[in-house]
Amino acid sequence: MLLKSLFPFQFELFGNQYHYHYIFETLAFIIGVRLYYFYKKGIKDPISDENRLWIMLGAMLGALIGSRLIAVLETPQILHHLSFSVLYQSKTIVGGLLGGLFGVELIKKIISVDIASGDIYVIPILVALIIGRIGCFSMGIDEPTYGVPTHFLWG
Repeated sequence: MLLKSLFPFQFELFGNQYHYHYIFETLAFIIGVRLYYFYKKGIKDPISDENRLWIMLGAMLGALIGSRLIAVLETPQILHHLSFSVLYQSKTIVGGLLGGLFGVELIKKIISVDIASGDIYVIPILVALIIGRIGCFSMGIDEPTYGVPTHFLWG
């Protein structure tokens, strides 16, 4: 007896099938930002609100660019067919984390903030990552995030 795969998780809207992944991605951003503001209420922050917004913008733009850039670079065969659609659909968590870090450090250099700024972001980022990864998991093999088979001991 063949079992039908449950992946990818999809829902129907106006006769079209949509992936839950996009909903989880959006929820990750919304909940992460809301958690940040919740935690920010309870502290005396040495960084001004304006500079915090710049740092957050640097993190988001850096993550957006980094996730797409690293994803494209790890699949060089798509460089010949590069389009906005390919860039939009290509993303990787490692590139997002590296790009976000680079974006934060660049913005902090520009606005002359030289103190640690990341502690307040730890829990919001972790929660957002968990929500986003659930979205990635829901895609199954519709998105090339499943890796390759291995017989390596800890693969």
